[in-house]
Amino acid sequence: MDTFKHVLTTHLNEAATLVRDIVLSRAWVYPLLGISYFVSHPNLYKAVAPVLLRALGTSFAITVAMFFFAYVPQLAFCVLFSGPLAFVVAAFMVLSESFVLVMFVSKVFFLNEAQDRLCVSSSLSPKKLINCRSRRRSRGARIRCTSSAR
Repeated sequence: MDTFKHVLTTHLNEAATLVRDIVLSRAWVYPLLGISYFVSHPNLYKAVAPVLLRALGTSFAITVAMFFFAYVPQLAFCVLFSGPLAFVVAAFMVLSESFVLVMFVSKVFFLNEAQDRLCVSSSLSPKKLINCRSRRRSRGARIRCTSSAR
């Protein structure tokens, strides 16, 4: 029992230190700042809306297809192990598989286009994007920016 208390207090102290570091780093503020920036600049809505609508449509189609094709086989498998709550377990399994597929499809097909549209709408030239690379010189770091046609 004494070792259990020691292990528990050690884990709680580590967790408290981690939470304190997270709060003091203020890294959690940046997503909130990004959301507030997006909400306060309506010209960004027009840039992201078509991509977002296609991504939502694809997400809905993938989820419906997964329930149509995968729910019943997973339900049959879950009945063997989960008993009367098999329908809930099978639904969570299908939703988690749908989530993985949606994330993969969204990142591969929609994320680059959304980022390009955001860069274009936020005052970069439509045919050129800034590509900044850091080069170390003998007297310190120097940033070299070149524009590349897209």
